[in-house]
Amino acid sequence: MEKLVCDRCGTEYTDKESIEGAKQYQEKWAKLCREDGVEPRGLSACPIITCAGELLLKEV
Repeated sequence: MEKLVCDRCGTEYTDKESIEGAKQYQEKWAKLCREDGVEPRGLSACPIITCAGELLLKEV
């Protein structure tokens, strides 16, 4: 089983839709980060507006 975990706030997402969406967005997110001169840490940004974290894929 997989889950997404924010590397800053710790919010977790375990639903299939969130996980698949983050996987599909991973390349676009990495491109956007690199255009800003930053290496991506995760698959996408944390969806919590006030959080600067990124979602990491973890095995449970």
